Amino acid sequence: MSRVDIEQRIARGRTAIALAKEKGLDTASWEREVAKLEKELKEAQEVAAQTRKLLETRGWCLWRCRGLNNEVIVVLRDELITGFTAGYPTYLEQELEFLLEADDSTVKLIHEAKKIAGATIVDIEERKK
Repeated sequence: MSRVDIEQRIARGRTAIALAKEKGLDTASWEREVAKLEKELKEAQEVAAQTRKLLETRGWCLWRCRGLNNEVIVVLRDELITGFTAGYPTYLEQELEFLLEADDSTVKLIHEAKKIAGATIVDIEERKK
């Protein structure tokens, strides 16, 4: 889920809460869900800031990815970076941008290709349904 998706869900949740409160409905569970999303967004923003700092200073960082069964990956600023922790699949910053548009099954397929063969993402073509 992208930052924009989370922000939109938070905005819709706040609107729904306000409308429900006007009607005298109990909104406690909705408020908990919005608080959870706000926390998730804040954590994602902190990870993004730390990642940016590490990519700028040393060129790489390690991520533990929930969407990949908590596996660790190496995020690289570019293909010229060396000195990173070996033994993990590597993802260039540009490749991660491609993956923002991909569905979960595509991301998992790409991850397996990276683990098995060290594949590089060139482009992701979206299929027409």
